[in-house]
Amino acid sequence: MTGLDTPFSPVLLTLAALLILAVAGWTYFRLRRLLRPAHLGLLAGIRVLAFLCLLLLLLNPYSVREQPDSDGFRVAVLADASGSMETRDVRGGMASRREVIQEWLRNSDTPPFSVPEREGYWMDRFRFSDHLVSLAGERLSVLAGPTAIGDVLDEGLQRADAERDNLGAVLLISDGHSNAGGSPMDAARRYRDRGIPVTTIGVGAREAPGDLEVGFASSRVRGERGESVDLPVALSNTRDAGATVRLRLRDDAGTVDRREVSLSPGESREETFSVTPVTAGEHLYRLSVVEEIDGGEAREEIHYAFVTAEEPETFAVLYLGNRLNLEYRFIERAIADSEQIVMESIIRTGEASFFQALSEENEERAPSGEFPEDGAFFNRYDAILLDTRILPFLPGDGQTALADFASVRGGGLLVFGPLGDDADSLAAALPVLHTDDRVLNERIRLEIEAAPIFDHLAGGRLFGRPSLFIDEDSPVGATTEWKRGARPVLLREGRNEAIMTAQAFGAGRVAYIGTEGTWQWRMASDGGLEQHRLFWENLLAWLSSTGKPRLTVSSQGERYNLQESFDLEADVLGADFRAARDAAVSVQVTDPAGETWERQLQPSFDVPGRYSGSYVPEEPGEYHARYRVTFPGGERMERDVYFIAGHLGTEQEDTRYRESLLRDLARVTGGAFFHYSEVGRFSSLPLSDEIPMRESRRYWANQIWFLLLLFASLFAEWFFRRRLGLK
Repeated sequence: MTGLDTPFSPVLLTLAALLILAVAGWTYFRLRRLLRPAHLGLLAGIRVLAFLCLLLLLLNPYSVREQPDSDGFRVAVLADASGSMETRDVRGGMASRREVIQEWLRNSDTPPFSVPEREGYWMDRFRFSDHLVSLAGERLSVLAGPTAIGDVLDEGLQRADAERDNLGAVLLISDGHSNAGGSPMDAARRYRDRGIPVTTIGVGAREAPGDLEVGFASSRVRGERGESVDLPVALSNTRDAGATVRLRLRDDAGTVDRREVSLSPGESREETFSVTPVTAGEHLYRLSVVEEIDGGEAREEIHYAFVTAEEPETFAVLYLGNRLNLEYRFIERAIADSEQIVMESIIRTGEASFFQALSEENEERAPSGEFPEDGAFFNRYDAILLDTRILPFLPGDGQTALADFASVRGGGLLVFGPLGDDADSLAAALPVLHTDDRVLNERIRLEIEAAPIFDHLAGGRLFGRPSLFIDEDSPVGATTEWKRGARPVLLREGRNEAIMTAQAFGAGRVAYIGTEGTWQWRMASDGGLEQHRLFWENLLAWLSSTGKPRLTVSSQGERYNLQESFDLEADVLGADFRAARDAAVSVQVTDPAGETWERQLQPSFDVPGRYSGSYVPEEPGEYHARYRVTFPGGERMERDVYFIAGHLGTEQEDTRYRESLLRDLARVTGGAFFHYSEVGRFSSLPLSDEIPMRESRRYWANQIWFLLLLFASLFAEWFFRRRLGLK
C-alpha cells in the first residue's frame, strides 16, 4: 500500500510535471544540431531522471507497512521439563534433551528464543510436566510427575483467559512424549478454533544413537568381614566414536580407587575393583562415572552396589601387654583348642625388648622394637586386649588409633590394668567413671551377669559351682561408678562393686576388667578349668563380633521419586543396647545443587528408639544425608547415607522421541514444526490473525537509495555536459 504526503496542490504538481517535460523537450531541440543522437538521448534521459527525482521530492511518496503490535498480545513458550527429557539421545548420545533446551536458554541470541525476542514480542516462559511452572533464568530444572501435553495446552488457554491476555502464539519445545491427561489433539483443535497457532520444536533423536553404558555387573555381593571382595564393573560403548570415562569408587571413609578407562567404538570390557569391608553387615559402595562432553563440561552418573559382609569363621585377637605373666599364659591355654579364636601378641619384656607371636604376614607389617601405632595395623584384628601399662610406650597417635579401632572400625577392646593419667586418652571409650585400686585382704566371690555377653550360657557350667572368685592378696580395680550405658558383667558378691563392665562404643564394644587373676579359676578345680575356658572364649567372641548396630538409618542406597514425600528414620540404641528414648537426633540433607536442609527428628510413639521426619526431594540426582545422635551423657554418633532422586515409573518406561505428535499439533493449529537439528531455519513465528496490528510509513525521500539516485543523476548530467564541451 502506497500514498503521497505532499503540501502542494495537484494543479501545481501537474504544472511542475509539464514544466519538466517542456524543459526536457527544449533541451533536446536546442542541442540536436550540436550533438550526435546517442549523446543527445543520454543527456536528455539523465536530465529527465533528475527532474523526476525532484518531482518525487515534492510528491513525498510513502509505503505503508503493517506489523504486529507487540504490546497487544503475548507469546507463550512451553519447555518440556519432564523426566523423559533426561534421555541422552541427542548429539550422538553426548547430551540430554533437557540440556539442549538449557543451552538455548543460555544463548538467547540464537534461535529459537531469539526469534520472538528480535520482534519484541512479550513472552511468558513456562516449564512443564503435567502442569505449568514459571521459567525464570537459564536453568531448566526437571519437574516430577508424568507428561500431559494436552492438559498443559489447556492450562495455557485458561491462564490467558483468567489474565485477559491476548494469546498470539505458542512455542512448544518437547520430545512429544505425552503419557497422561487429556488428548493433545483435542487441545490442538481448541487452539485452531480460536485461531492460535502452536509452533513446535522436537528435541530427540529420530533414530536411537549408540550409548556409553557403565554400571556394576551385580548390585549385591556377599563376602566375609576382613576379606577382599571383588566388584566387577561392566562398560560398553555402542557409539560410533571412542569414549573415555573416569571411574571413582567410594565408601563411607572416602575414595577406595580411581581409574580412567578408554573404550573404542563398539568395545565392551569389565573392570574389577577390590574392596575389604572391615565390619560385618551391609556396606554401600558408590561408583562415580564422569565423562567429558562438548564445551569442557562433564556429566556424572552414580551407581550403587551393596556388599554384605558376614562374620568370619575365625576371629583374630591381638594381645598388647607389658609383661609375660600368668594371666596371659592361661588365656592362651584357654583358647588353644578354640576353632573360632586365634590370638596373636606383642608384649614388652624389657627396656628395649619385645616378644612377638604374630602371623608371618602381620609380622612383616609390625614395627620392630616398639608397639605399633598405625590404625591400619590394628584394623587387621577383630579384638584387642590392652594392658594400660603399655600406654606410655605407645608412640604418636597410637592411643587415638585404639579408640578409633572400637568406635569407627567396630572392633572390640578389652582394657585391663591401672587407670591412671596415662589412660586419659581412652577415657571416652571406657565404660567406667571411677575405680578403686586395692589389694584384697580376703578371697571374694563373684557374681556373673548373663547379659550382654553370656546370656546364651545362662544356667550352664559358667554360672554353676564353684563360684568365680578373686584370691586373697590379689590386686583389683573395683568399679564403684560406671557410665549410664555400661553394664556390669562381674560383680563382687553382695556389694555394688563391678570387677568387669562392658558397653557399646561407637560401632564397636569396649570392656574393662579390674583383675588379672582369672587364671586362678583354672587351678581351683576341674569345674574352674571349664569356667575359665568358657569365660574367655565367649568374652573374646563377643568382643570380636559385630553386634546389632546402635544406629540404624533408612534411605541408604535407595531411589525415590521426585517431589514425593518419604520418611528419614533412625533407630537408636543406647550404650546399654536398649532403645534410646532420650537421644537428640537430627539429619542434614544436601541436595545435588549443594543446598542443605536440616531438621530435628521426632521420636516415634509406636517404636521405642525410633526417630523420624519427612522429606521431599526437589532436584534429580544424588543426595547426602548425615544423621547426628547426641546422648544425654554427651556421647555422639554420626552416620552418612546416600540416596538418589529421579523420575520413576511411566516417565522412564518408554522414552522414544515422538515427532508425529508434534507435527500434528503444528499442522492442526496452523503453526510450524522444526526438529532441534534444523532450528537454524526458524526465522519467524506464525501469529494469530486476531492480534492487533500497527501501521508504519516508509517515505521514499528518507531512503538512502533515493537520495543516491537523485545526486547521481545531477552529477551525471554535470559530468557529461563537461565531457561534451557544454556549459
